[in-house]
Amino acid sequence: MNTFGKIFGEELNIQLNKDIAEGIINGISLNKEARIMTINASFNNLISGKELLYTEEKIRKSSLALSNVYIKPKFPQELFNPSYFQDIVLQVKKHIPSINGTLKDADVKVYGNNLTIHLKNGGKAILDEKGFDNYLYNLIKEQFGLEFTIRYEKNIITIYQLTMPYGLR
Repeated sequence: MNTFGKIFGEELNIQLNKDIAEGIINGISLNKEARIMTINASFNNLISGKELLYTEEKIRKSSLALSNVYIKPKFPQELFNPSYFQDIVLQVKKHIPSINGTLKDADVKVYGNNLTIHLKNGGKAILDEKGFDNYLYNLIKEQFGLEFTIRYEKNIITIYQLTMPYGLR
């Protein structure tokens, strides 16, 4: 079994946080021409968005001399909770940088099967233009295996959960 620690810690001598080091590598793809690496990995614990971005940067700057690195984490469904939203936003910003301040200080609540995001700084038009709802849907589906129907209501985004993890009922 190939772990993040074995492949990137031992082989490339990169210091990794314990939860990342214990992650299981499910696959690595490399675009040789563009020098972009994508790493699919499963983790037993949530990894902060900052830690994911920091680890991507350490791998990018390693002896591999890559132009970019993307870690695509998978987490157990039951770990999904609204407090992780800003960590997801950090990951989205890498792909859609123009949403930078739009989701700052957003208030996230779970009501039954709904997850509601109140945009304190406005910006619904920017999110619509950039396809944030589709990106968020896909990211949560990839990372947690959960599917949501997403819709905006003025400066509120309401996400209706189709499958709800046990801890959020």
